[in-house]
Formats: sequence, C-alpha cells, structure tokens
Amino acid sequence: QTYYYWVVAANGAVSSTSEVVAASCSMDLMPLRSLLRGLDLIDKDGVITDEEMALVFANPTIGGGMDADKTSISDDELDVLTRIQTLNADKTLIACVMAGNYAYSGITDAVMDELVAISAKIRAIKNNATFVPSNVTASQGNGTLSARVVVTWTKPAASETPLSYEVWRATETNGTPTNVATVASTNWTDTDVSYRSAYWYRVKAVYANKTSDFSGQAKGYWGDWCLDGVYTDLMPLRSLLRGLDGLNRDGVVSDEEMNTAFNNPSIGNLDGDPKTISADELDILTRIQTLNADKDLISAVMRGDYTYAGMTRAQMIELQSISDKIRSLKNS
Repeated sequence: QTYYYWVVAANGAVSSTSEVVAASCSMDLMPLRSLLRGLDLIDKDGVITDEEMALVFANPTIGGGMDADKTSISDDELDVLTRIQTLNADKTLIACVMAGNYAYSGITDAVMDELVAISAKIRAIKNNATFVPSNVTASQGNGTLSARVVVTWTKPAASETPLSYEVWRATETNGTPTNVATVASTNWTDTDVSYRSAYWYRVKAVYANKTSDFSGQAKGYWGDWCLDGVYTDLMPLRSLLRGLDGLNRDGVVSDEEMNTAFNNPSIGNLDGDPKTISADELDILTRIQTLNADKDLISAVMRGDYTYAGMTRAQMIELQSISDKIRSLKNS
C-alpha cells in the first residue's frame, strides 16, 4: 500500500509529494532491481535489450536463478520473466527502475503496482529457496564395485531444521521424478540401479508444517559412462592403450609408440599369439591409430575421462566397438 503525504506551510504553500512517494517504493523494489541488474548480462549498460531477454529465457542458470533449482526455469520464474518482458517494451521504464529512478513519467500507479507485485514474488521465491536442500551430488561410475549411486546434499540455509528429506529420482534429465526414499541424514545410497543406466536425483526438505520445493537435479550412474546417451564399457580398450603407451608412460600414445606396436606383435597381443599380428589385431590397432590423430582424445579415454569436449557421438560408438572387439578376442 502506498500513502501520499504533503506539508502545508503557514502561508498556504503546499509541498510536492513526488519525493516522498519515490522513497516509499524504493525498498519494495530491491529484489526486482537486483534481478534486473542480472538480466542486463551482455554489456551492463543499464538497458535490458531484447537479445538479453531472449538469452535469459533460454538459459536456466540465468532465468532460473531465483529459486534453488538452477537447472530449469520454474513456472513462477517464467511468470516473473514474462511480466518483466512485457514491461520492458518500454526500455526507459525498466532502465529507470534498475537505476532506482521512480520519477519517470511512464511509471503510472498501475505500472507501480505491477512492479511491486513482481518484486514481492521474487522475494517470496528467494525466501522459499532458503528452505530447499542445495549442492545435490550423485556418484558417477564406481567401475566394478557393487551396484550403487551415492546421493548427497547440503542442509537448507533456513534456520529451521528439516524433520527429514525426500529423495526423488527420474530416468531422464528434467523428467518426471518418483519419490524413492525418505531419510533423516543428508545422504542416501541408491542400490536399485542398473549397470550403465543413468538417473537424475532431486531432494525435498520436510518440515513440521510444509515441504520444500525441489532442489536442483544431479545425474548419477553405476558403471562406465560416455556422453550423449552412449553407455560404455571401455576397460578393455583403456588397458590396451596403457600398454601401447610403453616408451615413457606419459599418458599419451605417441606416433612412435603406435609404430612400435605395429612392428612388435607382443605389444598389441590380444589373441594369445605374441609372435604374429592377426587380422583382427591389425584392425584394432589401425582404428586406434585413426582416433589417435587427436592425442587428447586417446589420453582422455586412457584416464577414464569421457567428458572430453572433443569426443563426438560417432567417436564414442567407435570406441565402444573397439573395446567390445578387444574383449571378444581376449575371451576367445
């Protein structure tokens, strides 16, 4: 609610109300002003361009930065952004609000009511976020260890301590989750997992009179992994690569080391015959040599880092195919 005050002097002169009204609104709009400064993300020039607004809608870490989940834009966050976008048709209006200048003629009573309402909603979203668990992590890999994904999180920032936590799991990113556990601690081990399957976890905090919103999601899996939905078991290939890196053990298969492997049957021996290089072994070495044109790619595979940016889906499929062939040769 806004109240209007003025002062009448003894001689009958009436004061202006504009400065008093501006002061009464300034504190209410601080959450909005803070958000607007974040939306002015490209050039920080005090104006939110249409390009900047488009980036905000497309990037959950920017547009979804009001609540505890930085991986998606919630309905409430989308509502806030949409209402700001509507007001931003008048760039001067939003620029004045960002600067704390409420004397702009375009700020009518109706516009001011909308600004205050948006700011109040931002404050409520941020306040709710303090009741949400943060820093959710889920283990990835575990190699040949028992089937499990370990999920951990941090207690909410709110002073009230949760009675328990609900762990929710989905089988795809931003998928529909299912409540799989309720625990009192800030960690939980999921043993109902399949080899080479990925899961996405979120956590809610349960209080005496309410349950928090979802936390951000964390991806976990058991077994070797590769990007873009290609699940891998590259241990046979990784073992061979370490053998090919035989000259200096520096984590890189040099051209000299590759040439040595082609000329020395015992290095690339996979079928039990160390005296000759079979057609299958030659095929494997040749395919590795082709991939080894990108030394960083092969080095990443050797150390089990399947997040290497240069690793394409086609290369992942080829790596898995080579690894499967190595395993087949060794088994036979």
